[in-house]
Amino acid sequence: MEGECFGRPEASLSASERQGREGRLRDLAEVLAALARGLGDRETRRRAADRALEIANAASGADAPAGSTLAVAITGV
Repeated sequence: MEGECFGRPEASLSASERQGREGRLRDLAEVLAALARGLGDRETRRRAADRALEIANAASGADAPAGSTLAVAITGV
């Protein structure tokens, strides 16, 4: 799976698709890191859930054509 992102070879992605995914993956990694540091804290879990929802909504793919890389990635998440 090396070089793949959401099950699709990274080489087949456009530069803007790669950049968008990298940013969202980085954001999700930050959410997971914060969650790991405060897993027992209810407020930390709430903030992590809220932020993850923001990230998902920002990448909703509502305007992505069916079968496009973005649509496939959003469905996978």
